[in-house]
Amino acid sequence: MEVTDEDVIAKKVVEDIQPTFEVIAEKTVIVTNEEQHVIWEGYGLRLYIPPDSLPEGCSHLELSVNVGLSGEFQLPENAVIVSAVYSFSHHPIESLRQPVTLEMEHCAAASALDNLSVVRANTNSNSFSYVPGGDFTSVKGYAVIKLHSFSRFATFLKKHFRSLLPHSSNEIEYSANIYYTKMLYCHFNFEFFIIQNLSALAKRVEDQISKRVKGNYERGPISNFKFQEDEVSVEIQESCGNGWNMKELTPLEVFKRDVDRFSARKELCTCQVKVWCENEEAPKHLLQRVLIKGAKKQCDFLTVTSPTTCLTKPALPSNTPFSPRSVDTTVFFYVKPKLADLSNELGDLTWSEIKSLAVQLDIDYNELLKIQEQTDQATDRMHQALNIWLKKDPNASWEKVIYALDRVKGKDVLIQTLKEKYLPQSPGLQAGGQ
Repeated sequence: MEVTDEDVIAKKVVEDIQPTFEVIAEKTVIVTNEEQHVIWEGYGLRLYIPPDSLPEGCSHLELSVNVGLSGEFQLPENAVIVSAVYSFSHHPIESLRQPVTLEMEHCAAASALDNLSVVRANTNSNSFSYVPGGDFTSVKGYAVIKLHSFSRFATFLKKHFRSLLPHSSNEIEYSANIYYTKMLYCHFNFEFFIIQNLSALAKRVEDQISKRVKGNYERGPISNFKFQEDEVSVEIQESCGNGWNMKELTPLEVFKRDVDRFSARKELCTCQVKVWCENEEAPKHLLQRVLIKGAKKQCDFLTVTSPTTCLTKPALPSNTPFSPRSVDTTVFFYVKPKLADLSNELGDLTWSEIKSLAVQLDIDYNELLKIQEQTDQATDRMHQALNIWLKKDPNASWEKVIYALDRVKGKDVLIQTLKEKYLPQSPGLQAGGQ
């Protein structure tokens, strides 16, 4: 039996199970003597329970799982936490006959795997100690350990021998999560969340922003990066041009020490800027270059999109430099097509062509049959198909729709039109839509 995210609606904010441990999500799993996989990757957790694991005479047990990020944790000396904290409790409280496999997502870089260790604490304690063993190489981005009993677990990065710092600048991977809200016409508030690259932290960001603006927001892409060697902070570089204005709303510098201390902080590290256009002659799309100074770049660009339809091909400013060797992470804003607009662009596709495109987008065939029964309008069918695709993968690139057309015969002109309209080009750089 497999338990996935869809099987249980995670409680985003629940009461603390104790004053020093903040729970951000919880679920309960009924464990039997059958083989079970508990998959909760939205919070960085996977659990494999082999058959016949329960104590003698026990037909089932109730396993409660709590995910926490902050608390008054007593950490091992010279260590920094690089995962969420997972607290398990079960009834009856007995050791298991077969070891279960626990996998916890971590954000340590590949170069730092030798310095990782799993730690555990009693369920009602925040005092952690090292656990012998643990595998950090067989499953990318996860710490794997076998257990005969449950308690509270996390993954830590140990300090280098003779190092003055808890860890090297490039031993931990971080991410810039970007959200934006449309305040008025051509007025946007952008917020950059700088966090360790953990799914549980990304969930916390989503919860925090959705409560603040009550769902009236757009999510930009996530860019992973490392701090540049010896840098103690990253800074969003305020810049503007092409008829658009940018203004700092909060300090734009984020210190690494604050990002790494997420377990001791309830507030996440953020930067906010206001972006607006008051010039009627300025382009109605938003194309803005923003540098994250101090980041060791792992990708060439971010694409942040606004909710306004782009009717003309955006052009990069002539003075926009680009170098593959740049140590800055570059953020480009430009407008993506609305779902309805892209559906209209594809409205002339035959049903056979829609099915061919759907195959490239991994849309379930049974879902397509339902669409076929509901409407005979090509535009409506395309709109519903794209809706299914986006619900399946909200972070999917809009480029994928356009390039999936390459497999649909006779659509070369349409493909070229869409590329020119929605995919701005620049030497050495292709900025894609979300």
